[in-house]
Amino acid sequence: MQVDLTSVMLLLGMQMLALGWRVNRELNGNRQHPFPWVPVPDNINIGAMLAVLYFCVIAPLTTSGIRLYSVSVLGRAVFAGATVLIAAHPLIVSSHYRLWGGRRTLGGESKDLPYCTRQEGVVQLVALAAAAVAFMGVLRAANTPTSVLPLP
Repeated sequence: MQVDLTSVMLLLGMQMLALGWRVNRELNGNRQHPFPWVPVPDNINIGAMLAVLYFCVIAPLTTSGIRLYSVSVLGRAVFAGATVLIAAHPLIVSSHYRLWGGRRTLGGESKDLPYCTRQEGVVQLVALAAAAVAFMGVLRAANTPTSVLPLP
């Protein structure tokens, strides 16, 4: 699996869009809480964004330059895991507001909104497990010799 700079920038753009949506919502949408707060899925998104920024942009550009841009195996694994996490982000956020059943918390009902709902925790664990599988799958595929593959 090769990762090019365009794919990395697209992933970073989606992560920044999700974070920008949260910041806009917290600053403009909720007047009942005096202090804005960042839920768990956005904290995970920030961590994944920083990891992608370092392993897929900063490290490759400082080691090889723009002409020889090449992401290491660890960078490709981080990219795979972050891609899974940003794909699951809408599901995690919708489960934060309990849209999959139970008591919904939209609009002015945010007084009883916990930091992390049960639905959100379950979906987060599934998403983190899927991201770990993608991360480890890329690392394992990179360490598998291609000479043992059967010829057609």
